[in-house]
Amino acid sequence: MKFEPQHLPTASWPDLLPVELVHPPWWASCDEFLPPNELELVREAALADPAAYRPSAVLNTAGGGVELDIRRSRVRYDEPTIVALFEERLLACADNIFERLRIAPFPVQRLEVQLTVTGHGEFFKVHNDNTHAQLRTRRVTFIYYFHREPKTFEGGDLRLYASRTDGRRWRETADFVDIAPVQNRLIVFPSFLMHELRPVSVPSGRMEDGRFTVNGWFHS
Repeated sequence: MKFEPQHLPTASWPDLLPVELVHPPWWASCDEFLPPNELELVREAALADPAAYRPSAVLNTAGGGVELDIRRSRVRYDEPTIVALFEERLLACADNIFERLRIAPFPVQRLEVQLTVTGHGEFFKVHNDNTHAQLRTRRVTFIYYFHREPKTFEGGDLRLYASRTDGRRWRETADFVDIAPVQNRLIVFPSFLMHELRPVSVPSGRMEDGRFTVNGWFHS
C-alpha cells in the first residue's frame, strides 16, 4: 500500500504574527487500502449488529457527554473483526505513515479504533482531536471510508483547516480543503489540525445507507 502526501500550497497561508505558527491542512491518503474481500468483511461486520451503536459523545473542558449541537453520529468501539483487522494493517504501515506526514517516528503505545456511522443531517463541528488533557497522547488521526454500493448518501466531506497556534491552543484559519469520502480510501493527518465533518444527506433515512468510517488515533 502506498500513502500519498497532500497539502495546500504555502502561498495560501494567511499573514501571521511573528509569535504564531500555522500548519497547512497536511494529510496523506491511500486508495484501495483493503483488498476487496476485506472491504466486504468490514461492510458486513459494520451492519451485523445495529443495536451495538451508541450516540457519539464529545470530550471537552466541561467533561464528556452527548452534545447534539456539536456532534451527531453513532459509534461503536468493540466490533472485534474490525478492531483486529485495522490494528494489524495500520501498525504494519505506521512508519510509512509517519514518513509521509513528516512526523518523527514514535513508539505506538495504543491504537484507538472506532466504527462510526453518520446519518441524515448529522455532522461534527470544528474541533481537533487532542486538545483535552485526557487525549494529549493522540498524535495521528486516521479515517477509513466505506459504504454500500451504489452510494446512497451525499455530503460528509472532511474539511481540514490550516491551523494556527499561539502556543496555548489551536484555531482554524480561513484556508481549508474538503476531502470527499471515497470508497476504500484511508487518510491520515496530525491530530492537532482543526477539522470538521460536513453534514451528511441520506434521503432514505436508513442506517445502512449512511456514511461509514473506521476511524481512530495513533497514541504516543
